[in-house]
Amino acid sequence: MIVLGLISFVAAGLLYNAQVIGSICGDGWESSSTGSGRCSNHDGVASDIEKDTLVGTSPTSALNVPRWGLASLGFISTSVGAALVGASRRRQHYPAGTGQQAKPADAEALPDLGVIEVTAKIRKGRAGTTVAVSTDGGPTTTVPFFFDIEAGRGARRLSELMNTSPKRRLGRRGRTAVERYGAELFGALLPEPALSRYREALSVALRNGSRLRIALDLDEQTADLPWEYLFDSERSLFLAMSKATSLVRLHSDGHDTHADEPIERLRVLLMVARPRTMAALDVEAEAGRIEQELAGLGDRVDVNRVHGESFDDLRRALNEHEPHVFHFVGHGHWDDELDDGAVAFVDEDGAHQPVSGRDLGVILARSHLRLVLFNSCDAARTSQRDRFAGVAGSLVAQGVPAAIGMQYPIEDRSAGAFGREFLGALVRTGSIDDALSEARTAIYTSRSAIEWGTPVLTTRVPVDEIIRWAAVSPASRPTGTSTSRPG
Repeated sequence: MIVLGLISFVAAGLLYNAQVIGSICGDGWESSSTGSGRCSNHDGVASDIEKDTLVGTSPTSALNVPRWGLASLGFISTSVGAALVGASRRRQHYPAGTGQQAKPADAEALPDLGVIEVTAKIRKGRAGTTVAVSTDGGPTTTVPFFFDIEAGRGARRLSELMNTSPKRRLGRRGRTAVERYGAELFGALLPEPALSRYREALSVALRNGSRLRIALDLDEQTADLPWEYLFDSERSLFLAMSKATSLVRLHSDGHDTHADEPIERLRVLLMVARPRTMAALDVEAEAGRIEQELAGLGDRVDVNRVHGESFDDLRRALNEHEPHVFHFVGHGHWDDELDDGAVAFVDEDGAHQPVSGRDLGVILARSHLRLVLFNSCDAARTSQRDRFAGVAGSLVAQGVPAAIGMQYPIEDRSAGAFGREFLGALVRTGSIDDALSEARTAIYTSRSAIEWGTPVLTTRVPVDEIIRWAAVSPASRPTGTSTSRPG
């Protein structure tokens, strides 16, 4: 089509090259006649009078009909040809029926899990802060990042939104303000042309019945913004809670972590801590509900408890059970003076024993552990100055493949519901994305219209490699397990 268009343009150009519009007769008479017999009474034609007739010039004549026809044909043919080439290239990136963008030939081959991943990397450079957006390793679109970071800073801003926002329509307190704030974050993260990349990837995911995953690679200046509330106002959805989309945070430092083996039986280690010097939490009852939830999922999961509540009790239990998932239920806090976070174990006197992420990393960065889940306040909060500050982020920086924590204080029942629903859905579906979505939705529908965005997943490995399930026969899957992946 493109070749036909070019030929049509050349033909039209030749017709437009020149046109006889009159004659100079032999006796010097100038005639406007162009037909036969011109200058017959003036000693014949001495020379023709020609005029350049490129596009936009005159005169008008019957020749303009084929000229404009050829020019129009050239334009249409070239446009259609270019569109076909573009569509062909898009199909190479998004093969029909897979829902996943094709990798370059030299890229590492990953299993097709029906997920399209859009990565947004925010970095501050000499020319200012930018966000680089790419889809499954494809070409990168880099755009400026503009957002009033201080005005939108962390827990303080979220608290303001929850407590001072007026209602504008039916719905629960705070939702409207959080939607507005999430839309501002969304606009800063995905301005044009990055927005078009996102829209195209989402359309492909929806057509193929797959999921679009937003992976955020953040710098220290932007890591403590509440990205889990990203809101696509055009589709009226929170990206972290929609069934069509999911959201994770990446830790990309270029260092490898421990290799993993396929998991046939997921080993979960559960620990509760109740320091007598801190507010009482219903952690024992919550631990019981988690054990009951997982007990009904067949032989795909094995749950053990830490006997004791001290840091050293955890060390012994890790050596004994070698868990894939460690789930802590208890208190956590952030110290503004130290600019660091900690979780609360119990010392020999039953009092509060704060343990930082750095200290936890000493015993948790081990080969078999794949995921740590903190049911405690502020465990996912981060520092603007030190990437090893904060509990969950510090563990991932030290080599733990992935961690989930709460970025703000959270009501203990909401945190407990999240952990219980997440672990149950993870075993049933085999999918981190599905488990996150299910757990957030459980908080939203039964607990809070706001706190569903408090949990944060940070990973240093591809999401589908956090828990890599061994292949099993459909008959051995527990009820409700997805047939698209081992579960």
